[in-house]
Amino acid sequence: MELQLQPDGDPTGRVGLGEVDLALAVTELPVPADGVTWTPLLDDPFDVVLPVGHPLGAEAEVALTDLAEIPWVTHEGPLGTCSRRVLEACSAAGFTPQYRVECNDVDTAMGLVAAGLGIGVMPRLGLVHPHPEAEDTGSAG
Repeated sequence: MELQLQPDGDPTGRVGLGEVDLALAVTELPVPADGVTWTPLLDDPFDVVLPVGHPLGAEAEVALTDLAEIPWVTHEGPLGTCSRRVLEACSAAGFTPQYRVECNDVDTAMGLVAAGLGIGVMPRLGLVHPHPEAEDTGSAG
C-alpha cells in the first residue's frame, strides 16, 4: 500500500483513470466523473476561537455579526476552501471579516489568537489540540 498526499487540485481524475484506488477529498459538491463513486464521510462545523478572557468567551453561542468589528486570524492563507465558506457566511450576515493575519495552519492560527492578534473561525476537526491560551466557544452562527 502506498499513501500519497495531493495538496493541490482535485484527485477525482486520478481515481477515474485507475491511478489511485481511493481519494479523500475536502469538497462542498462532488464533481461527477466516470468510474468514481462519492461517499460523504462527515461535515465539519466551524467554531469561534477567542483569546482566553475575551468577553465573547462567556457566551453559549456567538452570532457571526458579533465578530464583524473584531480583527481576524485565518488558518488558511491564502484563503481557500474552508475560508470561502466563512466569507460567504459573513457576506450573508452583511460584513467582510477584517483579516489581520493570514497563516497556513490551525496550530499557528490558534497561537496568534492566543497572543491577542484577533479571533478565528476554524473547522472543529482542526481544534483537537487547543492552545492553552485560546478558547473554542463552540459553533458560530
